[in-house]
Amino acid sequence: QKSAMECPLSDYARSLQLHVLMRYQAKISAVEIDPFLLPEGEFDADCLPPVESMDLASYLVLETSFYTQDCFKAYKGLQAYNYFVSGFVEGVKGKRLCGKYVVVGKVKHSQKLNDP
Repeated sequence: QKSAMECPLSDYARSLQLHVLMRYQAKISAVEIDPFLLPEGEFDADCLPPVESMDLASYLVLETSFYTQDCFKAYKGLQAYNYFVSGFVEGVKGKRLCGKYVVVGKVKHSQKLNDP
């Protein structure tokens, strides 16, 4: 298996701060390629992992932060899930690599001025 350091990097990855890049490289080593280098045509809307709303809630609220080792308690992250089910996320597609799923999508901007 290739180490993360051997994976070619996208422009996005090369623009990251060093500590973020190191973590990004560790993550992409699981699929042995920087997902931003994959052609869009290789992703398929029918190739998505099975995920239930409770899986997302459990992850966002109960998982532990890599940086602080505290529970996320990311209730605001559930707002992101609501944006997804409300249609703010579109074009979600996936690809299976090395037994893992790589998922991509496009996020529409909110119509509210104070939302990202």
